[in-house]
Amino acid sequence: MEKCYLDIGMKVTLGIFNNDAEHFFPSKVEDVLTDHIILGMPMKQGRIYYIEKGEKINIYFPSKTSFYCMEGLVEGKQYEPIPVIIVKPIGEPCKKQKRNYFRLNIALKAYIKLPDCQNPIKVYTKDISAGGAKFSSSLFIKEGTLIEIMIPEILDDLWLRAIIVRTEKNYQAQHSHKYDIAAQFTEIDEYAQDTIAKFIFSTQRKLIRKGIK
Repeated sequence: MEKCYLDIGMKVTLGIFNNDAEHFFPSKVEDVLTDHIILGMPMKQGRIYYIEKGEKINIYFPSKTSFYCMEGLVEGKQYEPIPVIIVKPIGEPCKKQKRNYFRLNIALKAYIKLPDCQNPIKVYTKDISAGGAKFSSSLFIKEGTLIEIMIPEILDDLWLRAIIVRTEKNYQAQHSHKYDIAAQFTEIDEYAQDTIAKFIFSTQRKLIRKGIK
């Protein structure tokens, strides 16, 4: 590699395709060679996730200012002293919108502004991604409604514009927040997207270490 964007010990996320869907796994850069990168094997529920030699994968990693993806080709596997895959990078890293597919189930306090309401309404997220959020609410909000949403734990006091794409009644809800509402961000800059993506990766790793995921 003329220029290496990955360092030994760097935490990355592997995107592996299976059944026409991309699945994501935390990993770590174990070594950087002239033409290859040595990465920790993907794990699922404490077991090695099978990946074939010759398979193409995506390697996602954040930088200080942005979020990148590098394509790679799996050219080998080793199991001792630790299980790793040997990957040959394909091309240069590039910014991708794949980060929008990373979704984290998490309950966070959030606030929304409705067009006909002056005061923000407190809600709780059910999941988030860099492309939108799903939250529970006591109010029915019609699909197509334009709102603003703020998630303090991730973006402090930054408001994001969004549109309601789905509203469903949760008949199993044991509290007043009986509606599950999905919103898609309509105006979000790269900084906000990267911040959400980094929050998701960081939280997922903490859950994995605790054995929750």
